Amino acid sequence: MHIEEIIRMFQHQTALLESIDRRLIVLERKLDEATGQTARGKGLLGDKMLYSVEEARRRLSISRTRLYELIGNGDLEVRKIGRRTLITPASVERLTKSGLNTGVPERSGGTGRGER
Repeated sequence: MHIEEIIRMFQHQTALLESIDRRLIVLERKLDEATGQTARGKGLLGDKMLYSVEEARRRLSISRTRLYELIGNGDLEVRKIGRRTLITPASVERLTKSGLNTGVPERSGGTGRGER
C-alpha cells in the first residue's frame, strides 16, 4: 500500500467518526427533548471521558473561536488524539461552575464607540 492510500483511508475514517459523533449529538438532543431530561445526566448514554470540540462548544453555548481562546488561556484542559482536539469533561464542568468570564477583560460601561 502506498502512503497516499493510507493517508486517504485515515482521512476517510476520521470523517466517518466525526459524522457519527455529530449524529450522536443530534440523537442525544432529541432524546433530551423527548424525555425532558439530560440523557448523560441520567446515565442513559453513559459518561463520556472526553468531549469533541463541537460537544464542548454546545455544552458551554459559546462560539468555536471562544472555545479555542479558552483552550489557549489554559481554562479548558485538552487531550490530542491524532489530529483531534478533545476536551476533558472536568474542565468543562469547572468552567461552567466558575463562569465564562475567565480570560476576558472587563468592559467599561461605555458604548464601545471611543468614549472615555
